Amino acid sequence: MTAVASILTARETIFHFFRSLPIMIFGTFLLLGTFQGNLNFILFAAGLGLFAPTTAVIVNILTEFLFKSMDDTFGIDHSYWLIKNGASATLFETMSKDPLSPMNSVPTIWMVMTTFIYSYLFLNAYDIYNRAAPKWADPVSLNGRKTRCAMSMFIISVLFVVTIIGRLAITHAETFLGLIVGTGIGITTGYIWYTFLRNCGMGQFDDIFGITNRLLSREASGNSAPKVCVPTPYSVSQPPAPAPTLKPI
Repeated sequence: MTAVASILTARETIFHFFRSLPIMIFGTFLLLGTFQGNLNFILFAAGLGLFAPTTAVIVNILTEFLFKSMDDTFGIDHSYWLIKNGASATLFETMSKDPLSPMNSVPTIWMVMTTFIYSYLFLNAYDIYNRAAPKWADPVSLNGRKTRCAMSMFIISVLFVVTIIGRLAITHAETFLGLIVGTGIGITTGYIWYTFLRNCGMGQFDDIFGITNRLLSREASGNSAPKVCVPTPYSVSQPPAPAPTLKPI
């Protein structure tokens, strides 16, 4: 019985992990961005916590209205696209009086937010990988940057597939159409938010990996002696008086 209880506890833990995954990632980036003063993390959390779920809710309302209209007009049964309004389907506890009442799953907020996360990270790595390097750039550093970005894109793609498979296999809270629409909305919102930050911050606000902020300019990469700017007690137009010379007695 102890082994069975352990298996059930482990399954319940994994179940809640997949259910709250977007919320945990949102909270992690928001806290790290706040305490570290990292604007990139804060802006990413803003898109994940506001833009993506708001878009998901709007699309969900539109598809539900469309399905009901088709049901009333053509008699098409849309119950296949409904899922039970339970803990497996929602990010938070349901406020419905009937916790098992059917709800529209085209798309779910979970699918849109999760796809937003992976698509944003993938676009970040893809953009840095294809970013043009100046002619004077070190070939070794350039190859290292491209290698890290290529590995990031591969790992992100694998993790996305594993996450979606886990969602479908463990929670059973997605339908085929909901999966397609949620993935499309998530990729679209991730692309729009990334492009918005890319254009507003000139490649600084959108970089989660922090690679852009570590790229040095040509002047900073030279072999000349380092230079620092410090305040001086006199202006440039009035240089200090020469030091008095000492004469031997």
